[in-house]
Amino acid sequence: VEEVSGQTGVPVLVDNDNGVDGMPESDDIVAYLEETYGS
Repeated sequence: VEEVSGQTGVPVLVDNDNGVDGMPESDDIVAYLEETYGS
């Protein structure tokens, strides 16, 4: 986790298909997943 995001905590989202290298905030992760993969 630290190598990807620079932080030692989780969660961290990595989505190589969409160029996300390390998104560390839970609220941001949920919003991203809803926008990108939600129906």
